Amino acid sequence: MANFYIDGTTLQNSTAVYTDAALSNCAPAAFYSDGSISREQVFAGSTCQLLPPQVCPSCATPCGTSISASGGTGVYRLDIDLGGTETDTGAIIIKFNPQAVPDGVIATYNGTTYNKLSSPQFGYLQANNAGTPVTTVATYIGSTGSQGNCQAGSIEGTYTNLTVFTYSGSGFVNSGLQETVVINANQNQLTSGAPGNCVMVVPKPNVSPTTISIDAIGPCGGTAWSIDVQCPVKIPRLLAGNGNLDTICSAVLDQYVYHVPVNSSSTQGNVNIHDYIFADADGSASVADGWYLHPTGYIYEVTFGIVVARTNDACDVITVNDCKGGGLWSFNDRFGTNTVGEVIKYKRIDLVQQEIPSTTYCGTITSIATGVATNAQQEGFIARDCDDTTHCP
Repeated sequence: MANFYIDGTTLQNSTAVYTDAALSNCAPAAFYSDGSISREQVFAGSTCQLLPPQVCPSCATPCGTSISASGGTGVYRLDIDLGGTETDTGAIIIKFNPQAVPDGVIATYNGTTYNKLSSPQFGYLQANNAGTPVTTVATYIGSTGSQGNCQAGSIEGTYTNLTVFTYSGSGFVNSGLQETVVINANQNQLTSGAPGNCVMVVPKPNVSPTTISIDAIGPCGGTAWSIDVQCPVKIPRLLAGNGNLDTICSAVLDQYVYHVPVNSSSTQGNVNIHDYIFADADGSASVADGWYLHPTGYIYEVTFGIVVARTNDACDVITVNDCKGGGLWSFNDRFGTNTVGEVIKYKRIDLVQQEIPSTTYCGTITSIATGVATNAQQEGFIARDCDDTTHCP
């Protein structure tokens, strides 16, 4: 956001807005808001003055709005209203598509900046120093084949006098301001092709603040991009087990993770590479790096909170015929000691509610194979009998 200076202690009791601390240069004729009131600055000759205040419930564009822009170089700035009720909490999911010509993006919410993205084609994209994220600057994404529109054919460098455009609700308008933008090598996250609809997740665990500010920076001529800022929503939970590659197949589903799809093949709960995996429903924290077991049997690896690998047939899967006529149930072979024909205990997974009820069942092993989807969890390796009323009630 640009810095402005007022000649009073609040916008309410000020008479004019300036662009410098000495109060010698009037700010452009426009509306100015402190989030509670809005006042229009006008000019009488060379003298600037503020008109009476107006109550401004929200000057921001409502969330759930898709916005597109195209044109010359510039800083394109928009404020999004996220809602202020008890239900307006959770994760803000932002989809930003730079097309091919490079653009930068950074979001600011509650005093914290966000610039981490995941591309459906290329995965993790974020400004960083030797792998350590740098969160205070914009991340620049786009195609390396299209940076010829930038100065000297390279995106890195200093761009002076970039016009600042603000979103008016129907389009971007020239604010009358200009900014200098410096792009360092650590911000350059261009890829070999267009990155597609890149996803950013911003946590909103509380009712307020209610506005998020986003800058899309077009340093190159002929920029065109689109953005979709979804209203905050709690991320659905997903059962998971955790371990390393050697132990993950024997893991129990004893924790919840929270999945945000990025890959075009993904749906909610169906995890693929480049998707986000969080430790909470607001998207405030990523899960620890490592391998995770999905309740349907496949395993996936997470690094920096983003899925980098998925394997469907790494684990042996036992299928049993339920002793009481409950049909076929499949689960990962957690112990590696059982054989076809044995009766063992298991619990069923409620894949809709993502929970494992406490009821224990028994079934006769009919097969042990890989690549079979699971819907249950093995409870023990000791061979029982279907007529065993103690262990197989």
